[in-house]
Amino acid sequence: MEWQKYPILRLVMPIIIGMTVAFFLYESLGYQPFIILPLLIGLASGTVYAHIRNHRRAFVILSSLTFLAFGYELTSRSIYNAHEEYGEGWTYELYNHNPFAIDKAHEVQKRLHDTYIEHNVTGEAGSVVEAMTIGWKKGLTKETKDVFSKAGLSHTLALSGFHITIVFLLLHYVFLGKIVTHRWRIICNILTVGSLWAYAFMAGMQPSLVRATIMCSIFVFTRSFGRMVTALNSCLLTGLIMVIIEPLILFHVGFQLSFSAVIGICTLGDTLCKRTSIRLPRERTQVPLIRRLGVKIFNGTKDIVIISLVCNIFTIPIVAYTFHQIPLLSIISNLAATLLVSFLIVTSAVWWLTIWSATLSAIVQSILMWTASTVCGIAHTIASIPYSVYYCEPSLTECFLMYGVVITMTLAIRKHTPHRVMAFLTAVIVFCVVAIIRKVAAPL
Repeated sequence: MEWQKYPILRLVMPIIIGMTVAFFLYESLGYQPFIILPLLIGLASGTVYAHIRNHRRAFVILSSLTFLAFGYELTSRSIYNAHEEYGEGWTYELYNHNPFAIDKAHEVQKRLHDTYIEHNVTGEAGSVVEAMTIGWKKGLTKETKDVFSKAGLSHTLALSGFHITIVFLLLHYVFLGKIVTHRWRIICNILTVGSLWAYAFMAGMQPSLVRATIMCSIFVFTRSFGRMVTALNSCLLTGLIMVIIEPLILFHVGFQLSFSAVIGICTLGDTLCKRTSIRLPRERTQVPLIRRLGVKIFNGTKDIVIISLVCNIFTIPIVAYTFHQIPLLSIISNLAATLLVSFLIVTSAVWWLTIWSATLSAIVQSILMWTASTVCGIAHTIASIPYSVYYCEPSLTECFLMYGVVITMTLAIRKHTPHRVMAFLTAVIVFCVVAIIRKVAAPL
């Protein structure tokens, strides 16, 4: 990975390291503002001086230490405030609040929920519709959550980048973003982004939804003004904004899963999709229509499989450590459910537009409920297959080893250099040896 392509990574990495150090060492060190703040000011002053004197190596070292101290100060102060608020029995689960929560947004979300109930969008299918469209998860039963978790479809129940992408594409076509001139396209993009934030507001301003909306907004506006920001830079900038607003969100499992999946898509998924795509010649008029459709269907299906596989690879360590289980058939369930969930979101939008007409809304609602029931049926079927879930309890060290293997594999695939391939194989061997030793040493 070239540092020049990802300048925000230089900023984010030391801040994340500082936050992690503060989280794990807070019980030993506590919050020491009279030490960390003067140190932070001193490091920042040294960074400015090194920049003025053009000492590049000193500037890089001091700037990294400055951001590391900044991350440490943010997190330790947040933990201290949480202790003050909740007392000595504080745990992150108690502090698990939404930093973007707005009372008005929750009121609007509640009204949308009431509208669904009034029109008899109820039962398991109705609760799934509410979760996938307005982010209302209070209607989901524990059984439904467990089934979707075992099937590897839990992410479809939490509004995130997948849902925002569908809504964005829908709005982009509604506002004619594909066919208008460049001048009007900027206006269309403003309307699209404004509508996305309105949707995020109506869905309760959930952190995963806010993250996806910020990323989408950055992407749209940079394209509008002729500048392209890579998806990874956009993801890192979004994460930086969110952890500065609420440092402890970094240690929330939803935040970790969301960003792990996005980073995997931006690094490994994008590379694999490009390298495995079938390309048509530039003179497409000479290619038969059936072949063009076949290539599009193949590339689309292949991309869904790759993205699902990459998301699973990058989130397996967190899922295994937190939930003590790994859904083994998630690729199959995602391949079957992705198109249906996309269709469900679009159908829901049509239902809201036709709600004024009892006849039209009844027709659309029957299609909507059938789609939701089909998604639930797929989840139940996959979850009921024997050995569809692997139960495990990895240690934190093993999780770090797994991510070491994942990162090395990503570098090996992206760069095609032999020494990285050897490093990947070495990491795999080390991981397997550690796993075997742990298994052998475990008491019977």
